[in-house]
Amino acid sequence: MSQDSAQACIEWASQRQAEAFWHCAETAQAVRRRHQFFIWTQASLQRLIPHQLMLCSAWSPLRRQLQAELFNSLPLPETVLQWLQDPASLAWLQQGWLRAGAQAQALSLAGLLDGITASSLVPGQGGQALSLLQAAGLQHLCVLGVSRPQCAEELETFFVLASREPLPAPLLNLMTPLLHCTWRGVQAQELQLQHSPVQGGQGMQGVTERERQVLAWMRQGKSNQEIGLLLGISALTVKNHVQKILRKLCASNRAQAVAQAMSLQLLKENGLR
Repeated sequence: MSQDSAQACIEWASQRQAEAFWHCAETAQAVRRRHQFFIWTQASLQRLIPHQLMLCSAWSPLRRQLQAELFNSLPLPETVLQWLQDPASLAWLQQGWLRAGAQAQALSLAGLLDGITASSLVPGQGGQALSLLQAAGLQHLCVLGVSRPQCAEELETFFVLASREPLPAPLLNLMTPLLHCTWRGVQAQELQLQHSPVQGGQGMQGVTERERQVLAWMRQGKSNQEIGLLLGISALTVKNHVQKILRKLCASNRAQAVAQAMSLQLLKENGLR
């Protein structure tokens, strides 16, 4: 390839990335609810930051701590999901982010595992969880966040993304304000709706408690067989529940059903009960 051709390719790639960024920023303005946020991350955001799992946490004035929520499109063992949402694990990742000058980082899972081998500071089942992430085909953990005003060590928002490919830190830093504002906007809107006289739970008619349990595990990316084992029922029974859920929520696939369930507030706060 000639130098001119190489330069043309670089300029084309840069233009495509700039277009993807502005499209992502424009579509973020319409995000108000959790299901809209999930769809936005799987569509517009994926073009810029390809990822298979995202943990979003925001400061809760009521709980006086970061409150985390997990969005994933890849079935993962429960050990991984629990470890990622453990406050001690989040604090461990946040300390690494702070040591890096509160700048976004793309951390190699292989490097983290090597570090764990030489240290016992990782909380809980961190070694096992990171190994399971790697076994699922993921190679990197990206961490980014925004500190609270005038207090660098207290975070307003913090995000963890798991991906198959390395993501450039400058791009992650560029996307941090957009992620921060979008997720905080979702939190504010849903808090307002909780205090509204019209509750979103009105859409729960016809969806049984068992179907809500199935929906909660669908949201975690579990297969029919995995859901059956977790709920103590057969995979065929789970399949029947899924078909009923799709019909009741007028959804054509599992992702749409989960998004619709989130919109109607059919899923309990922790999504797993």
